[in-house]
Amino acid sequence: MIIRFQRPFAMLAVLLCLAVAGSLVFPRSGSAQTEEAQTGAAPAETFTIIDQSSWVGPTGTFTVSFAAPGAASDTTFSLNVHNPVSTRDQLLQTARGTQLGGVLFSTPQRNRSELDPGSTGRLTVSIPLGDRYPTPTDGLVLFEKGVYPVAIRATGPDGENRGRLVTHLVRLGATTASAPTLAVGAVVRLDAPVAAALDGSPYLEDPEAEAAARRIAVVGKYPTVRFTILPSPQTLRLLTSRTNAEDPLEPLRVPAPGHQLLGSTYAPIPAGSWVASGLDSSFGTQFAGGAATVGALLGSPPDGRIAFLDPSITPDALGVLRGNGVESVLVPSDRLDPLNDRSDEATLTQRFDVRTGTGDLLDAIASDSRIAELLAATEDPVLAGHIALAQLAMVHLQQQGAARGIAVVLPDNADPVALDTFLAGLADSSGAGSGAVGAPMISPVTASDLFLATDAALGTTNGRRTTLVRTFESDQPFSLGEYPDQLLAAGIFLDGVRSLVPDSPELVDPISATILSSGSATLDPEEQGGMLAHAVTQAALITSQIVVPAEQVVTLTSSSGLIPLTIENRLSVRARVRIVFNSPKLDFPDGPVLDQVLEPATTTRIDVAVTTKASGAFPLDVAIRSADNALPVASTRFTVRSTSVSGFGLFISIGAGLFLLLWWIRHFRTSRRAGKLMPATAEFPEDHPHG
Repeated sequence: MIIRFQRPFAMLAVLLCLAVAGSLVFPRSGSAQTEEAQTGAAPAETFTIIDQSSWVGPTGTFTVSFAAPGAASDTTFSLNVHNPVSTRDQLLQTARGTQLGGVLFSTPQRNRSELDPGSTGRLTVSIPLGDRYPTPTDGLVLFEKGVYPVAIRATGPDGENRGRLVTHLVRLGATTASAPTLAVGAVVRLDAPVAAALDGSPYLEDPEAEAAARRIAVVGKYPTVRFTILPSPQTLRLLTSRTNAEDPLEPLRVPAPGHQLLGSTYAPIPAGSWVASGLDSSFGTQFAGGAATVGALLGSPPDGRIAFLDPSITPDALGVLRGNGVESVLVPSDRLDPLNDRSDEATLTQRFDVRTGTGDLLDAIASDSRIAELLAATEDPVLAGHIALAQLAMVHLQQQGAARGIAVVLPDNADPVALDTFLAGLADSSGAGSGAVGAPMISPVTASDLFLATDAALGTTNGRRTTLVRTFESDQPFSLGEYPDQLLAAGIFLDGVRSLVPDSPELVDPISATILSSGSATLDPEEQGGMLAHAVTQAALITSQIVVPAEQVVTLTSSSGLIPLTIENRLSVRARVRIVFNSPKLDFPDGPVLDQVLEPATTTRIDVAVTTKASGAFPLDVAIRSADNALPVASTRFTVRSTSVSGFGLFISIGAGLFLLLWWIRHFRTSRRAGKLMPATAEFPEDHPHG
């Protein structure tokens, strides 16, 4: 009941005054007169809301400004205030122009020049409110707090309906009221879908980047309002890489005492499918990479203890999140399975538990999906923002009680104007903008404070009262095809480059970011593979700057010596390499593996000590690898010619020489002895051949 009359005489006097003033239009006898009965269904495309009062104190003024660019010059406008709605569903119906109920108040018909005397295109109507009689001039008296539909109607000269738009007046209670407020944990997502360029590099298309920058600018307007920011690390990094004169992240770097930063994966990945494909460690890498990126770009690390459960997160993926430090989650209300023993609405504003795939429990609060949907891209974003605020008012009115709270995770495609309208409403929850404060219905809080301010719903487990455990629905995991193997190979390449230039993250981070971006759910398999290939190509450009000469010939004249190896580092930073030597005919006194630091833009000479196993010509292979030995960087081959004789060969040669010498001496001595036994002249018999 809105207006109460204690005595018949007083009622008659008030009615006469109001009738003379034309302040109220009362229903005729019989059923309540509705807007549909007066005008019939009407489209709302003729005009849009420019601005309006978010909350109105008991004696404040409700002001609404709207644009009607398509209205004819002979169109007149009027406002009807209707009976308050009683449910959230009715609120949505009235926003569509149905179930408006009885008319409490109507303004006179006014033409464009009366509502917009300066011809600015901004038509404004103000309705003063009172909480007692006498009625304010051109206003009305409302005794109770509530959400009242306000229909703006355009009419032609013959009374024909030319359009209608319905918004809502949220009247606050008196400041003397002691009703508890509803804790509202708004979470603003700052994300934009990534695209793949022709070369495979990630980038943001202009409309998406501009919308994201506008959302960031809106967030920066409310540094003292308590809410939470859930930035996409990928979006932040790609925004900074654009060639703009202004820094798009500056509003987020300004210290904001009311804001909380939440952590997330670097890119929005299909978490359940990743875990089902065995990419648990890569999931953790995404989470760590996201935290590092946000910390580096914004100057403060995000809070990784609270996560938003997007539809891809399965119970198994939730377990991986828990392993990465997540303690509490925000669950979309339309993803919660229905309760059998109570109304879902009854527990919408209470904490509960959800279970991971391994049976662990995490603290949870519902994120209102219906409010989030209202703030998505829309033709009338200001109206959408105010309907979202009216929905919060209805949650407060329907969920009375202390320690109640609800999360509102705004969609990543939230219209910047709708976002601005919604945050402005959070900033002025007392209705001060209406000229008179009232008792707030809501209290904006951060996500962490929301869990502290909200009581738990209770259930029964094994005969004892415990926190209610609810189940949630997630998308079915799908096959990632060849992506896991491609991701693993690219990761090995990245680790190798990181060990090659460990002191130069400015070279490695862009490659790492590209690999992380390849997991984005907005990319198709071909784009993912192309992005990983681009990352490997960028890494190869770094390794190609470590250069060794082509095949060389070295001659050794002794059994040991030094082989000169030169390595050129064309990078402008220090590099660390591992050098591996291999030859079948050489030994390496200092070992076949050498770790070496290469100074920037310098050629380093290394004298490699060797000993030969044989004489002749044989190869010496030299492999330059990353410091972790995982990545080949460069290679060369020496042809080693040894003219020296080895120790064993020398022993054999000396032995053979001694043997020959002894044989010759013995032969010589034997020959001399035989000569002494034969006469100097001898006579041969006549029959001898020499005779």
